[in-house]
Amino acid sequence: MTFFAFIGNFLILFILFSLFFFKPVKSMIDKREKEIQEAKDLNQRVSVESQAKISEAQTQLHNAELQAKKTISDSNELAEEIIKKAKVESKQQAREMLLSAEEEIKSSMEASNQILKNQALRMTKSISHGVISSIMTYSMDCELIKKLLLDLENVDVTEASGKKIPFCSALKNAIQNNESIKIVTAIELPWEIKEEMTKRISLLASQKVEVEFEKSKLISGGFILNFGFTELDFSIEGQISSIIFQLS
Repeated sequence: MTFFAFIGNFLILFILFSLFFFKPVKSMIDKREKEIQEAKDLNQRVSVESQAKISEAQTQLHNAELQAKKTISDSNELAEEIIKKAKVESKQQAREMLLSAEEEIKSSMEASNQILKNQALRMTKSISHGVISSIMTYSMDCELIKKLLLDLENVDVTEASGKKIPFCSALKNAIQNNESIKIVTAIELPWEIKEEMTKRISLLASQKVEVEFEKSKLISGGFILNFGFTELDFSIEGQISSIIFQLS
């Protein structure tokens, strides 16, 4: 009787387990495997799309370089033709007219080269912005902002009079004048970075300050710090514009 009772209890437990535990557990396992597979598929798609964007950006940059070289080459050929023509005509004219023609050619070449240089720089700025925008990720931008934040104390601010003063002094003056402090970024910053930036600025100002945060589509990375009539541009676009200005 004990043996049959044991067999009966075992069958009852087996039936209960099959009805109430086996199917839910199996369903949970199948769902988890499906979620894992979907995550793998999504990761693979993102990786392929990122690689495609990088490849496209590199192709655009290469094409732009070829176009710039061709433009410069055409300009040089045109300049050489003008010089040869001027030399042939100068044989039939007085020395004064020859000198005047050579001076005019020289000025024309300098102006042409400057125009080509400015066009190439503007093209470079546009391409650089497109390339950086295509490869800049959320985490990369966060890391860039944190690194730029550490350089604030080494920045000089130019006053309206043209005099340069340390950032800390300019910040304290703005706070004394009850001017608001605003930080503009390309992304919505996580609260920990906002807290870190607020603490950093408060430390430089030697007092607790309130900082406003704003998101803008006009920049692709970094940040812009505004207080009063002062704007410190630490965005990627600002850095590219600064380099372009120095080269032009």
